[in-house]
Amino acid sequence: MGYYHKNNIFLDGLIYCLLLGGMVIIFLLTGVLFKMEPTDFSCTRSLEGVECTLIRKSQFLKPTEIKIHNPVAVDINNCHREDIFGRHYSDPDCYGSSSAEIRSKGVSYKIKIYGGRDYKTVNAIAREVNEFLLSSNAPSFHKRF
Repeated sequence: MGYYHKNNIFLDGLIYCLLLGGMVIIFLLTGVLFKMEPTDFSCTRSLEGVECTLIRKSQFLKPTEIKIHNPVAVDINNCHREDIFGRHYSDPDCYGSSSAEIRSKGVSYKIKIYGGRDYKTVNAIAREVNEFLLSSNAPSFHKRF
């Protein structure tokens, strides 16, 4: 008739507890393994143009290095969309976060360099990188966030 009329209630409960405990351990380990450490973003100016390097590190994985040739500018994606009637709304897939994305010549997509819920921080990072790319004559730029 149900769960309580079985002869092996203890065994079923033990299996459920072990499965639940295993799932919790897996979630904790993946959170520890893939925890992101600070990201390094650096750009160098040369005779050929500007080249930027984005290095993302996680705790136990090999660092990911992305080279961006001839970057143009950094845009802010604050997840505001416009529907076919011209009304603006926040995209529910973004969960209220904003991101700074860099554009490059000859590439149709943008690369996310920083994201977070604090719009002021995202805006400050985008403004700092844009200042180097668009109006500065400095030979190099480095930012850790």
